[in-house]
Amino acid sequence: MSRETQCPNCGGPIEFKLGASWAMVCPFCRFSVMRSRDGLRPLGQVADLVPTAPELGVGDLVYVGNHELTVGGRMQLDHGRGPWDEWYVLNAPTQQWGWLSKAQGRWTLTFAVELQGAVPTWQNLNPGQQGPFLPGVPGVWTVAERGQSRLLSAEGELPFPITPQMQGWFADLVGPQGRFATIDYGDGSKAPAAFVGQELPEGALRVGARGMRPAPVQKVETDRLRCPRCGAPVPLFVPETTERIACGSCHGLLDYGQGQLRLLQDMHEARLGTLIPLGREGTLMDEKVMCIAYLERETWVDGQRFTWREFLLHAEGKGYRWLMEDQGHWTWMRPVSAGELAVFPMHVDYEGNSHRIFNRGNATVAYVLGEVYWKVEIGEQVQVADFIRPPQMLSEERNDREIVWSVGRYVEPKDVWKGFGLDGSPPPQSGVGFCQPNPWNIARVSAMGAALLAVLLGLFFFFEVIPPHPTVIAHDHLPVPPRDGAGTDGAHVHRTAAFEVPKGPTTLQVALATNVENQYLGVDAVLLNTATGEVHDFYLEAGYYTGFSGERWSEGSKGETAYVDRVDAGSYVMELQPLWERYAQPGGPAGLTPPTAEVSVTVGKRSPFGFGGALALLLLPILIVKLGRDGFEKMRRENSNL
Repeated sequence: MSRETQCPNCGGPIEFKLGASWAMVCPFCRFSVMRSRDGLRPLGQVADLVPTAPELGVGDLVYVGNHELTVGGRMQLDHGRGPWDEWYVLNAPTQQWGWLSKAQGRWTLTFAVELQGAVPTWQNLNPGQQGPFLPGVPGVWTVAERGQSRLLSAEGELPFPITPQMQGWFADLVGPQGRFATIDYGDGSKAPAAFVGQELPEGALRVGARGMRPAPVQKVETDRLRCPRCGAPVPLFVPETTERIACGSCHGLLDYGQGQLRLLQDMHEARLGTLIPLGREGTLMDEKVMCIAYLERETWVDGQRFTWREFLLHAEGKGYRWLMEDQGHWTWMRPVSAGELAVFPMHVDYEGNSHRIFNRGNATVAYVLGEVYWKVEIGEQVQVADFIRPPQMLSEERNDREIVWSVGRYVEPKDVWKGFGLDGSPPPQSGVGFCQPNPWNIARVSAMGAALLAVLLGLFFFFEVIPPHPTVIAHDHLPVPPRDGAGTDGAHVHRTAAFEVPKGPTTLQVALATNVENQYLGVDAVLLNTATGEVHDFYLEAGYYTGFSGERWSEGSKGETAYVDRVDAGSYVMELQPLWERYAQPGGPAGLTPPTAEVSVTVGKRSPFGFGGALALLLLPILIVKLGRDGFEKMRRENSNL
């Protein structure tokens, strides 16, 4: 549809090219006009466009995925944080119209939708609130921002009439997988309208043919900007999105608008001092960035003030990033949509991983140097919450207007210094950083321990379980002579029958079983090779005691086991000399009755202490790493206020 007529204000030619358009800003006199049955009707003078260096111009053809869009016009709004560009676009094949907008380097594309019921009132939507707020549109949404907008300027065709300085209310919603929606409440005189779409991934928007007129270039000469109080030069690196600047000479906070600077308030000098010069370019986390601002923020906990550094970075084409330094620990932050998070009171799930709560509190802006993209004020305060899964961190900032989430990652100080080419050394580290990775890697040590344990178990089965272990002497009764009043070192020696050790060298297990009760029995033993005369000496002792002193107690054992190593194959006998306790004990046998004893000998059985010792050596590194890891986490928790 094309219709050409004259502007009712200046008489200049006006042409509507998009069928969904109902209003236009005259390119000659900048009057807002609307179509009606009686022709074009003037609505009022529209202010000049605010310099924002727009990337799209009226009439441009752009491609987003399968959408081929024509740019019909542009609105400039102020949402309370500075100028905002939104482009009115039309999908020619479907005649569906919508909005393209860009904020902090991120593009969103939304189209008008028909709602199947009433939406919540503006007053009943709060940042962070979740629910199915759009009747007829499936999905659960999170309120990201709730605010008021004011029209600054406009150009080209528009889908509805506009009046100078018109105001309205809105709520921005986000959902999983980059979904984005806006509820436009207008001025309250009409039913709210809804626009639903997506946040576009990087590189998803392509500009095709440019319109009949070149895209407007609205760059302000910033080289000559000077502080209105002290006259010092004030460098400006990203003028199209800058709202506030802080003079580094007189510490004055300045408001920036359309190429002009206005003094707002004085600041004290920096408490910590900037480490990265403003304007310094570098590469961090595989992104080329420029440091454009330095902030100090603080919080109070138990009457103590804690201050940390924050550096605002600008990544060309990607928007803003933050670099936070606290006690020598650095964290790189980028914005993330609240719709990508599952938020719970004590943890937040992101990309399949749970992040536990670490801190809650208020953060206050104490100092600013350089330029920022919002109307910052000294004393500005937000509620913050940090959730950690080292080396990653999720940080929430909220006020009564919006909620902003960032995903962060711990950065080694040397990487910051290298990335920005800084001289000297980073500030020394103190304690443990919020999301500093724990150097005690228990998973790696446990994996190595598990592998070695598998080897140890294999050896155990190979040497202990699989081979036969013949018992060459079974329950040989050991005569224990009575000792009526004599000593305990009687000369009675018991000689066992000869037995064969089929293979060697090997280990013999010699087991002693007794019925001692409140007494002991010791055995001096000699293992004799009948062919070579080789001798192995060893000693066994069993003692068991029990009694009652307020409660029943016992100690010792009625049996004992000894292991004789490096026994060669051959024929052997054992000589056993028993020694027993001749003094009667309370609760022991009356009349100095000697205990009974039996001896068994098994070939090839080794002491379990050998494998137990090897197992202990395997577990020792894991224990050391666990203790180190727990100590590191204890130091981390000292920084938590929960």
